[in-house]
Amino acid sequence: MGVLTSSPGPSCAMVVTRIRLLRTHHEMARLLYFGALPDRLGTASEEVDLPADVVNVHSLLAWLRGRGGEWQKAMVEGGPQVTVNKAFAGAQTPVSKRDEIAIISRDLGWGAGRDYSA
Repeated sequence: MGVLTSSPGPSCAMVVTRIRLLRTHHEMARLLYFGALPDRLGTASEEVDLPADVVNVHSLLAWLRGRGGEWQKAMVEGGPQVTVNKAFAGAQTPVSKRDEIAIISRDLGWGAGRDYSA
């Protein structure tokens, strides 16, 4: 019968510490786009490293407008509805690299240009 030996390896505590360090250094905000935005912007979601000056919804939308083109048109003040971690947010709601931020077009893109009054 053979003898089982274990090879030396990192302790569980060391592995957990490394995972935490990796998460800390690579945390990125998750941006989700809904309504007409995925078609307009060409993406339904992305993970971004927010610049230090993006601290709230207002500065996030300004930063996204800085991308130009459709981004500038879609991220106008008072345009999209925003949620931060699944809670509706106002312009001064804080955002961070650990957040899930949904940006929802007020024009949901369903039946655009149709008259439903009849």
